[in-house]
Amino acid sequence: MLQDQKNMLFSSTIVSSGTAIGVVAYTGMKTAIGSVHSEVQAAEKEESKTPLEEKVDNFGELLAKVIFVICGLVWVMNYNKFFDPLHGSAFKGCIYYFKIAVALAVAAIPEGLPAVITTCLALGTRKMSANNCIVRRLPSVETLGCTSVICSDKTGTLTKNEMCAVKFGIVGSNSDDIEEFGVEEKSYNPDGKILDGFNDAKFKSNAAYKHFALVCGVNNASTLVYDQKLDTANKLGFKILGEPTEAALKVLAEKLGRYDSQGPTQMSSAKTEPMSYSKHLMSSISTVATLDFSSERKCMSTIIQGYAGNKNNQVLLKGAPERVIEKCTKIMTSAGQETAFTGEQKQRLNKKILSVAGQGYRVLGIAIGLDGGNMQNITRQNASTELADTSQYQVKEGGLAFLGYVCIKDPVRPEVEQAIQECKTAGVNVIMITGDSKETAISIAKELKIIEQNADVSKTCFTGAEFEALSQAKKEAALRGSSGKVFSRVEPRHKRELVKILISMVSNHEMIALEMPNELICVVNRERLSP
Repeated sequence: MLQDQKNMLFSSTIVSSGTAIGVVAYTGMKTAIGSVHSEVQAAEKEESKTPLEEKVDNFGELLAKVIFVICGLVWVMNYNKFFDPLHGSAFKGCIYYFKIAVALAVAAIPEGLPAVITTCLALGTRKMSANNCIVRRLPSVETLGCTSVICSDKTGTLTKNEMCAVKFGIVGSNSDDIEEFGVEEKSYNPDGKILDGFNDAKFKSNAAYKHFALVCGVNNASTLVYDQKLDTANKLGFKILGEPTEAALKVLAEKLGRYDSQGPTQMSSAKTEPMSYSKHLMSSISTVATLDFSSERKCMSTIIQGYAGNKNNQVLLKGAPERVIEKCTKIMTSAGQETAFTGEQKQRLNKKILSVAGQGYRVLGIAIGLDGGNMQNITRQNASTELADTSQYQVKEGGLAFLGYVCIKDPVRPEVEQAIQECKTAGVNVIMITGDSKETAISIAKELKIIEQNADVSKTCFTGAEFEALSQAKKEAALRGSSGKVFSRVEPRHKRELVKILISMVSNHEMIALEMPNELICVVNRERLSP
Protein backbone atom coordinates (compact mmCIF):
# COMPACT_ATOMS: atom_id res chain seq x y z
CA MET A 1 0.00 0.00 0.00
CA LEU A 2 1.27 3.47 -0.85
CA GLN A 3 0.18 4.83 2.53
CA ASP A 4 2.31 2.27 4.35
CA GLN A 5 5.53 2.94 2.44
CA LYS A 6 8.31 4.67 4.38
CA ASN A 7 11.31 6.73 3.28
CA MET A 8 9.90 7.05 -0.24
CA LEU A 9 9.68 10.30 -2.22
CA PHE A 10 7.06 10.10 -4.94
CA SER A 11 7.33 11.71 -8.35
CA SER A 12 5.33 14.96 -8.83
CA THR A 13 5.36 15.80 -5.12
CA ILE A 14 6.64 19.22 -4.01
CA VAL A 15 9.49 19.46 -1.51
CA SER A 16 9.25 22.75 0.38
CA SER A 17 12.47 22.54 2.39
CA GLY A 18 15.39 20.35 3.41
CA THR A 19 18.00 18.29 1.58
CA ALA A 20 18.31 14.58 0.89
CA ILE A 21 20.18 11.95 -1.08
CA GLY A 22 18.08 9.23 -2.64
CA VAL A 23 18.12 6.28 -5.00
CA VAL A 24 15.71 6.26 -7.95
CA ALA A 25 13.56 3.15 -7.69
CA TYR A 26 11.08 3.66 -10.56
CA THR A 27 10.75 5.97 -13.54
CA GLY A 28 8.08 6.89 -16.06
CA MET A 29 4.88 4.87 -15.97
CA LYS A 30 6.28 2.59 -13.26
CA THR A 31 6.11 5.37 -10.65
CA ALA A 32 3.10 5.86 -8.38
CA ILE A 33 1.88 8.85 -10.41
CA GLY A 34 2.52 6.84 -13.58
CA SER A 35 0.25 4.04 -12.37
CA VAL A 36 -2.46 6.61 -11.63
CA HIS A 37 -2.09 7.97 -15.17
CA SER A 38 -2.38 4.43 -16.53
CA GLU A 39 -5.58 3.90 -14.57
CA VAL A 40 -7.01 7.15 -15.95
CA GLN A 41 -6.17 6.15 -19.51
CA ALA A 42 -7.70 2.71 -19.03
CA ALA A 43 -10.83 4.25 -17.52
CA GLU A 44 -11.21 6.56 -20.51
CA LYS A 45 -11.05 3.60 -22.89
CA GLU A 46 -13.69 1.71 -20.91
CA GLU A 47 -15.99 4.68 -20.57
CA SER A 48 -19.37 3.93 -22.09
CA LYS A 49 -21.82 6.33 -23.65
CA THR A 50 -24.67 7.97 -21.79
CA PRO A 51 -28.28 6.98 -22.60
CA LEU A 52 -28.81 10.19 -24.55
CA GLU A 53 -25.66 9.65 -26.58
CA GLU A 54 -26.71 6.09 -27.41
CA LYS A 55 -30.21 7.20 -28.37
CA VAL A 56 -28.81 9.91 -30.62
CA ASP A 57 -26.45 7.36 -32.22
CA ASN A 58 -29.32 4.89 -32.71
CA PHE A 59 -31.49 7.64 -34.15
CA GLY A 60 -28.68 8.64 -36.52
CA GLU A 61 -28.20 5.07 -37.71
CA LEU A 62 -31.95 4.58 -38.24
CA LEU A 63 -32.27 7.92 -40.03
CA ALA A 64 -29.36 7.06 -42.31
CA LYS A 65 -30.98 3.76 -43.29
CA VAL A 66 -34.37 5.40 -43.95
CA ILE A 67 -32.79 8.16 -46.03
CA PHE A 68 -30.78 5.63 -47.99
CA VAL A 69 -33.93 3.62 -48.79
CA ILE A 70 -35.94 6.71 -49.75
CA CYS A 71 -33.17 8.07 -51.95
CA GLY A 72 -32.82 4.69 -53.64
CA LEU A 73 -36.56 4.57 -54.31
CA VAL A 74 -36.54 8.12 -55.69
CA TRP A 75 -33.67 7.27 -58.02
CA VAL A 76 -35.29 3.97 -59.16
CA MET A 77 -38.74 5.57 -59.66
CA ASN A 78 -37.24 7.97 -62.19
CA TYR A 79 -35.66 5.19 -64.25
CA ASN A 80 -37.86 5.86 -67.32
CA LYS A 81 -36.76 9.49 -67.37
CA PHE A 82 -33.11 8.51 -67.69
CA PHE A 83 -33.70 8.26 -71.45
CA ASP A 84 -35.29 11.66 -71.87
CA PRO A 85 -33.65 13.45 -74.90
CA LEU A 86 -33.23 16.56 -72.71
CA HIS A 87 -30.40 14.84 -70.82
CA GLY A 88 -28.53 13.98 -73.99
CA SER A 89 -27.95 10.34 -72.97
CA ALA A 90 -29.20 7.70 -70.53
CA PHE A 91 -25.97 7.93 -68.52
CA LYS A 92 -26.34 11.70 -68.04
CA GLY A 93 -29.98 11.17 -67.08
CA CYS A 94 -28.88 8.59 -64.50
CA ILE A 95 -26.36 11.05 -63.04
CA TYR A 96 -28.95 13.86 -62.99
CA TYR A 97 -31.48 11.90 -60.90
CA PHE A 98 -28.69 10.54 -58.70
CA LYS A 99 -27.82 14.14 -57.83
CA ILE A 100 -31.47 14.77 -56.96
CA ALA A 101 -31.45 11.74 -54.66
CA VAL A 102 -28.24 12.96 -52.97
CA ALA A 103 -29.72 16.46 -52.52
CA LEU A 104 -32.80 14.93 -50.93
CA ALA A 105 -30.61 12.94 -48.53
CA VAL A 106 -28.67 16.07 -47.51
CA ALA A 107 -31.92 17.99 -46.97
CA ALA A 108 -33.31 15.21 -44.77
CA ILE A 109 -30.33 15.21 -42.36
CA PRO A 110 -31.17 17.25 -39.17
CA GLU A 111 -28.03 19.41 -38.97
CA GLY A 112 -29.44 21.38 -36.06
CA LEU A 113 -29.97 18.34 -33.80
CA PRO A 114 -26.50 18.42 -32.11
CA ALA A 115 -26.85 22.14 -31.48
CA VAL A 116 -30.32 21.68 -29.96
CA ILE A 117 -29.10 18.86 -27.68
CA THR A 118 -26.08 20.87 -26.56
CA THR A 119 -28.27 23.90 -25.86
CA CYS A 120 -30.72 21.83 -23.78
CA LEU A 121 -27.90 20.32 -21.73
CA ALA A 122 -26.31 23.75 -21.27
CA LEU A 123 -29.62 25.07 -19.93
CA GLY A 124 -29.59 22.13 -17.50
CA THR A 125 -26.12 23.03 -16.25
CA ARG A 126 -27.28 26.62 -15.78
CA LYS A 127 -30.16 25.47 -13.56
CA MET A 128 -27.81 23.24 -11.59
CA SER A 129 -25.27 26.05 -11.10
CA ALA A 130 -28.07 28.09 -9.52
CA ASN A 131 -28.21 25.29 -6.91
CA ASN A 132 -24.43 25.42 -6.33
CA CYS A 133 -23.76 22.32 -8.43
CA ILE A 134 -20.99 22.70 -11.00
CA VAL A 135 -21.06 20.23 -13.91
CA ARG A 136 -17.88 19.76 -15.92
CA ARG A 137 -19.36 17.49 -18.58
CA LEU A 138 -22.64 18.24 -20.32
CA PRO A 139 -23.80 14.59 -20.62
CA SER A 140 -23.73 14.45 -16.81
CA VAL A 141 -26.92 16.53 -16.71
CA GLU A 142 -28.88 13.80 -18.51
CA THR A 143 -27.62 10.97 -16.26
CA LEU A 144 -27.82 12.63 -12.84
CA GLY A 145 -31.59 12.25 -12.76
CA CYS A 146 -31.33 8.48 -12.49
CA THR A 147 -28.46 8.08 -10.01
CA SER A 148 -28.69 4.92 -7.92
CA VAL A 149 -25.25 4.84 -6.21
CA ILE A 150 -22.94 7.66 -5.14
CA CYS A 151 -19.29 6.93 -4.29
CA SER A 152 -17.80 9.94 -2.53
CA ASP A 153 -14.34 10.84 -1.29
CA LYS A 154 -14.13 12.03 2.34
CA THR A 155 -11.47 14.70 2.76
CA GLY A 156 -12.60 18.01 1.30
CA THR A 157 -15.88 16.52 0.02
CA LEU A 158 -17.68 15.27 3.11
CA THR A 159 -15.36 17.14 5.46
CA LYS A 160 -13.95 20.69 5.39
CA ASN A 161 -10.29 19.63 5.07
CA GLU A 162 -9.57 21.94 8.00
CA MET A 163 -7.98 20.28 11.02
CA CYS A 164 -9.48 21.35 14.33
CA ALA A 165 -8.69 20.37 17.94
CA VAL A 166 -12.05 19.23 19.32
CA LYS A 167 -10.94 17.70 22.61
CA PHE A 168 -7.90 17.47 24.85
CA GLY A 169 -6.97 15.50 27.93
CA ILE A 170 -4.66 16.50 30.77
CA VAL A 171 -3.45 14.41 33.68
CA GLY A 172 -5.67 15.26 36.67
CA SER A 173 -4.79 15.97 40.29
CA ASN A 174 -4.24 12.22 40.62
CA SER A 175 -1.63 10.92 38.21
CA ASP A 176 -3.92 8.01 37.32
CA ASP A 177 -6.78 10.25 36.17
CA ILE A 178 -7.27 12.06 32.86
CA GLU A 179 -9.40 15.20 32.73
CA GLU A 180 -10.96 15.68 29.29
CA PHE A 181 -12.42 18.91 27.93
CA GLY A 182 -14.23 19.57 24.68
CA VAL A 183 -13.26 22.47 22.44
CA GLU A 184 -15.70 24.61 20.50
CA GLU A 185 -15.22 23.90 16.78
CA LYS A 186 -14.69 27.08 14.79
CA SER A 187 -12.14 25.93 12.26
CA TYR A 188 -9.09 28.23 12.50
CA ASN A 189 -10.89 30.92 14.47
CA PRO A 190 -9.03 31.30 17.82
CA ASP A 191 -12.09 32.82 19.53
CA GLY A 192 -13.64 29.43 20.45
CA LYS A 193 -14.33 28.33 24.01
CA ILE A 194 -13.15 25.41 26.12
CA LEU A 195 -16.20 23.40 27.15
CA ASP A 196 -17.20 21.03 29.98
CA GLY A 197 -16.96 23.56 32.80
CA PHE A 198 -13.53 24.94 32.00
CA ASN A 199 -13.03 28.47 33.40
CA ASP A 200 -10.46 31.12 34.36
CA ALA A 201 -10.15 29.81 37.92
CA LYS A 202 -9.29 26.31 36.72
CA PHE A 203 -6.60 27.64 34.40
CA LYS A 204 -5.12 29.84 37.12
CA SER A 205 -5.06 27.16 39.82
CA ASN A 206 -3.50 24.45 37.61
CA ALA A 207 -0.06 25.20 36.15
CA ALA A 208 -0.24 22.27 33.72
CA TYR A 209 -2.74 24.09 31.49
CA LYS A 210 -0.28 26.89 30.79
CA HIS A 211 2.46 24.34 30.13
CA PHE A 212 0.08 22.58 27.76
CA ALA A 213 -0.67 25.81 25.88
CA LEU A 214 3.05 26.59 25.76
CA VAL A 215 3.88 23.30 24.00
CA CYS A 216 0.98 23.67 21.54
CA GLY A 217 1.74 27.31 20.69
CA VAL A 218 5.54 27.52 20.79
CA ASN A 219 6.64 24.06 19.62
CA ASN A 220 4.93 24.88 16.37
CA ALA A 221 5.94 26.10 12.91
CA SER A 222 2.52 27.19 11.66
CA THR A 223 1.09 30.71 11.48
CA LEU A 224 -2.46 32.05 11.77
CA VAL A 225 -3.44 34.94 9.51
CA TYR A 226 -6.65 36.97 9.30
CA ASP A 227 -7.73 38.08 5.81
CA GLN A 228 -10.72 40.40 5.71
CA LYS A 229 -11.35 39.51 2.06
CA LEU A 230 -12.08 35.91 3.08
CA ASP A 231 -14.47 36.96 5.87
CA THR A 232 -17.98 36.01 4.74
CA ALA A 233 -21.25 35.14 6.42
CA ASN A 234 -20.47 31.42 6.19
CA LYS A 235 -16.74 31.46 6.87
CA LEU A 236 -14.47 33.63 9.01
CA GLY A 237 -11.40 34.96 7.29
CA PHE A 238 -8.75 33.03 9.23
CA LYS A 239 -6.27 31.01 7.22
CA ILE A 240 -3.05 29.18 7.98
CA LEU A 241 0.50 29.13 6.75
CA GLY A 242 1.97 25.72 7.48
CA GLU A 243 0.70 22.26 8.33
CA PRO A 244 -3.03 21.95 9.19
CA THR A 245 -2.29 19.68 12.17
CA GLU A 246 0.11 22.20 13.69
CA ALA A 247 -2.37 24.98 12.97
CA ALA A 248 -4.99 23.08 15.00
CA LEU A 249 -2.58 23.05 17.96
CA LYS A 250 -1.83 26.74 17.51
CA VAL A 251 -5.55 27.54 17.58
CA LEU A 252 -6.00 25.41 20.73
CA ALA A 253 -3.18 27.34 22.42
CA GLU A 254 -4.92 30.62 21.60
CA LYS A 255 -8.24 29.33 22.96
CA LEU A 256 -6.57 28.23 26.19
CA GLY A 257 -4.77 31.58 26.42
CA ARG A 258 -8.06 33.42 26.68
CA TYR A 259 -8.42 31.95 30.17
CA ASP A 260 -5.01 33.24 31.29
CA SER A 261 -5.54 36.36 33.40
CA GLN A 262 -1.85 37.20 32.92
CA GLY A 263 -2.12 37.03 29.14
CA PRO A 264 -1.92 39.99 26.75
CA THR A 265 -4.58 42.69 26.98
CA GLN A 266 -5.47 42.45 23.28
CA MET A 267 -6.59 38.82 23.56
CA SER A 268 -10.20 39.85 22.98
CA SER A 269 -9.55 40.76 19.35
CA ALA A 270 -8.52 37.71 17.38
CA LYS A 271 -8.88 39.60 14.10
CA THR A 272 -6.31 42.18 15.24
CA GLU A 273 -3.77 39.56 16.30
CA PRO A 274 -4.74 35.89 15.83
CA MET A 275 -1.61 34.63 17.63
CA SER A 276 -1.47 37.13 20.49
CA TYR A 277 -1.10 34.49 23.24
CA SER A 278 1.63 32.55 21.44
CA LYS A 279 3.53 35.80 20.89
CA HIS A 280 2.99 36.71 24.54
CA LEU A 281 4.59 33.42 25.58
CA MET A 282 7.43 33.87 23.10
CA SER A 283 8.18 37.38 24.37
CA SER A 284 9.79 36.04 27.54
CA ILE A 285 11.60 33.04 26.12
CA SER A 286 14.28 32.35 23.54
CA THR A 287 14.66 29.33 21.29
CA VAL A 288 17.88 27.35 21.61
CA ALA A 289 17.21 24.70 18.94
CA THR A 290 14.42 22.88 17.16
CA LEU A 291 14.40 19.17 16.40
CA ASP A 292 12.13 18.94 13.39
CA PHE A 293 9.56 16.21 12.90
CA SER A 294 10.71 13.02 11.20
CA SER A 295 8.75 9.93 10.16
CA GLU A 296 11.09 7.74 12.23
CA ARG A 297 10.70 9.63 15.51
CA LYS A 298 7.15 10.83 14.77
CA CYS A 299 7.87 13.75 17.07
CA MET A 300 8.94 17.39 17.06
CA SER A 301 10.68 19.15 19.94
CA THR A 302 11.89 22.64 20.73
CA ILE A 303 14.50 23.63 23.31
CA ILE A 304 13.76 26.99 24.95
CA GLN A 305 15.09 29.18 27.76
CA GLY A 306 13.46 31.83 29.91
CA TYR A 307 10.04 30.25 30.51
CA ALA A 308 8.73 31.23 33.98
CA GLY A 309 12.01 33.06 34.56
CA ASN A 310 14.07 29.88 34.31
CA LYS A 311 17.31 30.50 32.43
CA ASN A 312 18.02 26.78 32.09
CA ASN A 313 16.80 24.66 29.19
CA GLN A 314 13.21 23.52 28.92
CA VAL A 315 12.10 21.02 26.29
CA LEU A 316 8.70 21.07 24.56
CA LEU A 317 7.63 17.86 22.79
CA LYS A 318 4.65 16.82 20.69
CA GLY A 319 4.08 13.81 18.47
CA ALA A 320 2.58 10.34 18.20
CA PRO A 321 1.24 9.48 21.68
CA GLU A 322 3.01 6.13 21.97
CA ARG A 323 6.33 7.75 21.06
CA VAL A 324 5.82 10.65 23.48
CA ILE A 325 4.89 8.28 26.32
CA GLU A 326 7.96 6.19 25.54
CA LYS A 327 10.22 9.25 25.96
CA CYS A 328 8.67 10.29 29.30
CA THR A 329 10.05 9.16 32.67
CA LYS A 330 7.69 11.40 34.66
CA ILE A 331 4.07 12.39 34.59
CA MET A 332 2.85 15.89 35.49
CA THR A 333 -0.45 16.38 37.32
CA SER A 334 -2.72 19.33 36.58
CA ALA A 335 -1.28 21.14 39.62
CA GLY A 336 2.18 20.99 38.03
CA GLN A 337 3.62 18.30 40.31
CA GLU A 338 5.86 15.66 38.74
CA THR A 339 5.80 12.01 39.78
CA ALA A 340 7.43 8.86 38.43
CA PHE A 341 5.81 7.43 35.29
CA THR A 342 5.48 3.69 35.90
CA GLY A 343 5.20 1.01 33.23
CA GLU A 344 1.72 0.12 34.43
CA GLN A 345 0.61 3.75 34.08
CA LYS A 346 2.03 3.86 30.57
CA GLN A 347 0.06 0.77 29.58
CA ARG A 348 -3.18 2.18 30.95
CA LEU A 349 -2.57 5.50 29.22
CA ASN A 350 -1.80 3.82 25.90
CA LYS A 351 -5.08 1.87 26.12
CA LYS A 352 -6.95 5.07 26.92
CA ILE A 353 -5.45 6.85 23.92
CA LEU A 354 -6.21 3.89 21.64
CA SER A 355 -9.86 4.03 22.67
CA VAL A 356 -9.94 7.77 21.94
CA ALA A 357 -8.28 7.23 18.54
CA GLY A 358 -10.95 4.64 17.79
CA GLN A 359 -13.51 7.46 17.86
CA GLY A 360 -12.00 8.84 14.65
CA TYR A 361 -9.61 11.40 16.12
CA ARG A 362 -6.00 12.05 15.22
CA VAL A 363 -4.34 12.03 18.64
CA LEU A 364 -1.10 13.84 19.52
CA GLY A 365 0.81 13.45 22.78
CA ILE A 366 2.13 16.50 24.67
CA ALA A 367 5.12 16.51 27.05
CA ILE A 368 7.42 19.04 28.68
CA GLY A 369 10.82 18.96 30.37
CA LEU A 370 11.06 21.89 32.79
CA ASP A 371 14.49 20.63 33.87
CA GLY A 372 15.69 20.20 30.30
CA GLY A 373 15.30 16.41 30.26
CA ASN A 374 18.24 14.84 28.46
CA MET A 375 19.11 18.14 26.76
CA GLN A 376 20.20 20.27 29.75
CA ASN A 377 23.63 20.81 28.23
CA ILE A 378 22.52 22.00 24.79
CA THR A 379 23.36 25.64 24.10
CA ARG A 380 23.11 27.83 21.03
CA GLN A 381 26.87 27.59 20.65
CA ASN A 382 27.12 23.79 20.73
CA ALA A 383 23.67 22.93 19.27
CA SER A 384 25.01 22.44 15.74
CA THR A 385 27.54 19.84 16.93
CA GLU A 386 25.52 18.21 19.73
CA LEU A 387 22.50 17.78 17.47
CA ALA A 388 24.37 16.89 14.28
CA ASP A 389 23.63 13.17 14.65
CA THR A 390 19.87 12.86 14.05
CA SER A 391 19.94 9.20 15.11
CA GLN A 392 20.53 10.40 18.68
CA TYR A 393 17.38 12.53 18.78
CA GLN A 394 15.40 9.56 20.03
CA VAL A 395 17.57 9.46 23.18
CA LYS A 396 18.07 13.20 23.64
CA GLU A 397 14.32 13.81 23.68
CA GLY A 398 13.96 11.53 26.71
CA GLY A 399 13.55 12.30 30.39
CA LEU A 400 10.42 14.45 29.98
CA ALA A 401 7.12 14.72 31.85
CA PHE A 402 3.90 13.68 30.15
CA LEU A 403 1.20 16.38 30.13
CA GLY A 404 -1.69 15.04 28.07
CA TYR A 405 -3.01 14.63 24.56
CA VAL A 406 -4.94 16.53 21.90
CA CYS A 407 -7.69 15.06 19.73
CA ILE A 408 -7.74 16.58 16.25
CA LYS A 409 -10.53 16.12 13.78
CA ASP A 410 -11.40 17.22 10.26
CA PRO A 411 -14.93 18.65 10.82
CA VAL A 412 -17.69 17.47 8.50
CA ARG A 413 -19.47 19.94 6.28
CA PRO A 414 -22.73 20.96 8.01
CA GLU A 415 -24.86 20.43 4.90
CA VAL A 416 -23.59 16.92 4.12
CA GLU A 417 -25.65 14.92 6.64
CA GLN A 418 -28.93 16.29 5.29
CA ALA A 419 -27.79 15.65 1.71
CA ILE A 420 -27.00 12.01 2.55
CA GLN A 421 -30.40 11.55 4.19
CA GLU A 422 -32.09 13.00 1.10
CA CYS A 423 -30.12 10.56 -1.07
CA LYS A 424 -31.28 7.62 1.06
CA THR A 425 -34.87 8.87 0.93
CA ALA A 426 -34.62 8.97 -2.86
CA GLY A 427 -33.30 5.40 -2.94
CA VAL A 428 -29.70 6.40 -3.69
CA ASN A 429 -27.07 4.33 -1.87
CA VAL A 430 -24.01 6.25 -0.56
CA ILE A 431 -20.52 4.73 -0.45
CA MET A 432 -17.61 6.58 1.17
CA ILE A 433 -14.16 5.97 -0.31
CA THR A 434 -11.11 7.49 1.41
CA GLY A 435 -7.39 7.04 1.88
CA ASP A 436 -7.63 7.64 5.66
CA SER A 437 -7.42 4.97 8.33
CA LYS A 438 -10.28 2.56 8.87
CA GLU A 439 -11.11 3.88 12.36
CA THR A 440 -11.34 7.48 11.16
CA ALA A 441 -13.43 6.52 8.13
CA ILE A 442 -15.90 4.51 10.24
CA SER A 443 -16.26 7.33 12.75
CA ILE A 444 -17.02 9.92 10.05
CA ALA A 445 -19.40 7.52 8.28
CA LYS A 446 -21.37 6.97 11.49
CA GLU A 447 -21.45 10.68 12.24
CA LEU A 448 -22.88 11.39 8.78
CA LYS A 449 -25.19 8.34 9.08
CA ILE A 450 -23.77 6.71 5.98
CA ILE A 451 -23.77 3.59 8.12
CA GLU A 452 -25.78 3.01 11.30
CA GLN A 453 -24.24 3.27 14.76
CA ASN A 454 -24.79 -0.45 15.35
CA ALA A 455 -23.72 -1.50 11.84
CA ASP A 456 -21.61 -4.64 11.44
CA VAL A 457 -18.32 -3.08 10.29
CA SER A 458 -17.02 -6.46 9.12
CA LYS A 459 -19.71 -6.44 6.41
CA THR A 460 -19.92 -2.72 5.62
CA CYS A 461 -16.36 -1.40 6.08
CA PHE A 462 -13.25 -2.58 4.23
CA THR A 463 -9.73 -1.36 3.58
CA GLY A 464 -8.47 -1.35 0.00
CA ALA A 465 -6.19 -4.30 0.73
CA GLU A 466 -8.99 -6.30 2.38
CA PHE A 467 -11.34 -5.70 -0.54
CA GLU A 468 -8.64 -6.56 -3.08
CA ALA A 469 -7.98 -9.89 -1.36
CA LEU A 470 -11.64 -10.99 -1.74
CA SER A 471 -12.83 -13.17 -4.60
CA GLN A 472 -15.06 -11.66 -7.28
CA ALA A 473 -18.16 -13.25 -5.77
CA LYS A 474 -17.33 -11.95 -2.28
CA LYS A 475 -16.64 -8.49 -3.67
CA GLU A 476 -20.06 -8.38 -5.25
CA ALA A 477 -21.63 -9.70 -2.04
CA ALA A 478 -19.88 -6.95 -0.06
CA LEU A 479 -21.38 -4.28 -2.32
CA ARG A 480 -24.92 -5.66 -2.25
CA GLY A 481 -27.62 -4.25 -0.02
CA SER A 482 -29.19 -0.86 0.48
CA SER A 483 -27.03 0.14 3.46
CA GLY A 484 -24.05 2.45 3.02
CA LYS A 485 -20.50 1.15 2.66
CA VAL A 486 -17.11 2.48 3.74
CA PHE A 487 -13.78 1.84 2.00
CA SER A 488 -10.60 3.13 3.65
CA ARG A 489 -6.90 3.11 2.73
CA VAL A 490 -8.01 3.09 -0.91
CA GLU A 491 -5.74 3.69 -3.90
CA PRO A 492 -6.91 4.96 -7.34
CA ARG A 493 -6.93 1.44 -8.80
CA HIS A 494 -9.29 0.33 -6.03
CA LYS A 495 -11.71 3.14 -6.90
CA ARG A 496 -11.77 2.06 -10.53
CA GLU A 497 -12.32 -1.57 -9.59
CA LEU A 498 -15.21 -0.64 -7.29
CA VAL A 499 -16.99 1.23 -10.06
CA LYS A 500 -16.43 -1.61 -12.53
CA ILE A 501 -17.92 -4.13 -10.10
CA LEU A 502 -20.93 -1.88 -9.44
CA ILE A 503 -21.48 -1.66 -13.20
CA SER A 504 -21.22 -5.42 -13.70
CA MET A 505 -23.63 -6.14 -10.83
CA VAL A 506 -26.59 -4.64 -12.66
CA SER A 507 -28.53 -7.42 -14.36
CA ASN A 508 -29.23 -5.44 -17.53
CA HIS A 509 -25.61 -4.22 -17.66
CA GLU A 510 -26.84 -0.68 -18.14
CA MET A 511 -24.89 1.40 -15.65
CA ILE A 512 -22.17 3.94 -16.28
CA ALA A 513 -19.51 5.67 -14.20
CA LEU A 514 -19.61 9.43 -14.16
CA GLU A 515 -16.81 11.60 -12.76
CA MET A 516 -17.90 14.68 -10.84
CA PRO A 517 -16.09 17.57 -9.08
CA ASN A 518 -14.36 17.03 -5.71
CA GLU A 519 -13.57 13.41 -6.61
CA LEU A 520 -17.26 12.47 -6.46
CA ILE A 521 -18.13 9.40 -8.53
CA CYS A 522 -21.73 8.63 -9.43
CA VAL A 523 -22.84 5.23 -10.68
CA VAL A 524 -26.17 5.76 -12.42
CA ASN A 525 -28.77 3.45 -13.94
CA ARG A 526 -29.72 4.18 -17.53
CA GLU A 527 -33.38 3.37 -17.05
CA ARG A 528 -34.99 6.63 -16.02
CA LEU A 529 -37.00 6.58 -12.83
CA SER A 530 -40.70 7.34 -13.21
CA PRO A 531 -41.79 10.78 -11.95
